[in-house]
Amino acid sequence: QAGKVFKDRVVKPYFKQLFTQGRVDAGGARGAAQGLGALYLEVLGFLDARCGPLLDAIRNPQEGLGQVDFAGAAVCDGLYEVISEQLSHVYSSGMADTLHESYSKTQALFTVLAELSSEPERVRGSAARTLELWNLSVYTQLRAHELLERLEGALGKETLIESFSLENGLVLGGSRELVSCLATCWDDRVFLEPVGPRLFKLALELLQRYVRWAAAGLDCLDGQLGLADDSGSDPSKADSKGSSMRDELAEKAWGAGLPLEALLFLIADCSRLCAILKDKSSSWVTKLFPADSSSSEADAAHAATDRAGKDAVIRSVHQLVCARLEELGARAKKMVEQGLASECVQVLQSGLESVAPMYRMTSKPAPTTASAYVLSVVQPLTRFTEGPPAQQLVSAAVRAELLESVFEACLATFAEISNKELQKVISSENALKRLNRGAANRKLESSSDKIRTQFRLDLAELGASAASLGAPEVQSTSQFASLAEEFAAVSSED
Repeated sequence: QAGKVFKDRVVKPYFKQLFTQGRVDAGGARGAAQGLGALYLEVLGFLDARCGPLLDAIRNPQEGLGQVDFAGAAVCDGLYEVISEQLSHVYSSGMADTLHESYSKTQALFTVLAELSSEPERVRGSAARTLELWNLSVYTQLRAHELLERLEGALGKETLIESFSLENGLVLGGSRELVSCLATCWDDRVFLEPVGPRLFKLALELLQRYVRWAAAGLDCLDGQLGLADDSGSDPSKADSKGSSMRDELAEKAWGAGLPLEALLFLIADCSRLCAILKDKSSSWVTKLFPADSSSSEADAAHAATDRAGKDAVIRSVHQLVCARLEELGARAKKMVEQGLASECVQVLQSGLESVAPMYRMTSKPAPTTASAYVLSVVQPLTRFTEGPPAQQLVSAAVRAELLESVFEACLATFAEISNKELQKVISSENALKRLNRGAANRKLESSSDKIRTQFRLDLAELGASAASLGAPEVQSTSQFASLAEEFAAVSSED
């Protein structure tokens, strides 16, 4: 009972006088607990100055006081009682920073006391009982509100691309804020081991919020560009279409007539975010499941096995998130291809339809150069692929792949429109031949041959443009060869 008597008569009265609200707040806002750390140092000073001889006597085997647990029975129990009675405004604070700082300092104090005690397990028990006073459920709610609000603020900016920069390899402000929020979850000034799993869940919520925003943003651009709806084969699109909730932040950020370059930014950021997640997995696991150096060899082996299993789970979760980001990147890339193809095909179709009227039933000589419209066809591609975003964010191989996809659409349109135009001209020529049958010494000049020649020259110019932009493979495709062969029928007559 010696420890209890010392607690009731010496320690607890001292602590009651020490831990007043005025001294705990130290002149700061109520509940801010700015002076708590200094008071804990005074507690250690009290033990050293006023209780030093007693602690020395307990440690001395010759005194026979080895069974007296002064640090556990007197100091730790006294601390628990005074903290629970007088510091409710600290451990029930509505300020996340105060909860974190006061919890961490209290935990550190008990760690020192465990080293002074002859029964450290009893001190750890008192520490656990004391730290349970802190409302960590409220703490995680406060952090979740803080971080989600930060992320929402970045995602909801009307100007999605304020300036083209590559801070930490990321372009979009929302992407940079996401990484900042994820880092905050694991920052020593925020992370607490008892709520580690909840902070991990919060990190996943932040990632999920970003994915929903990006998917909804692609839906907005889809509508603006008028692209074909192929959500049946696109998981990222199908998921966002299936939600009945509108994402107003995405509509605000992505619904302002953004250029196709914005999609390049998202493609690059999705790739970078995947790399960051893979890189951070190990450090997150270490935070969540720290090794216990005080455990036995058998316990350590068991803990290592358990940790490896949890590590695998976390990595699997990260892989699932990365898969969603990769789906978004792939969808954005497809939209870039479709958007550029739409621009190019529209000009190409108009240009091809203008060829026949120039030669039908005219004495105009056969052409020797490509039509001027061909340069207009490739202008969107030139502007897009040679701009800073594409040059800095997209590899040469990916640019070539994108160009090949767009030129594939152009060649399909070339085949369709040229065939239709030639068929109309040939049909007219055949009708004229029937009317002209029997007329003496009258030869009709073939308009279709001139038109074929023009189409052949235009096709060759289109292939040369593809090569100059970085996609020489276009000229080697069966589609290109088939068209070239069809138009070459009159080459010997030119």
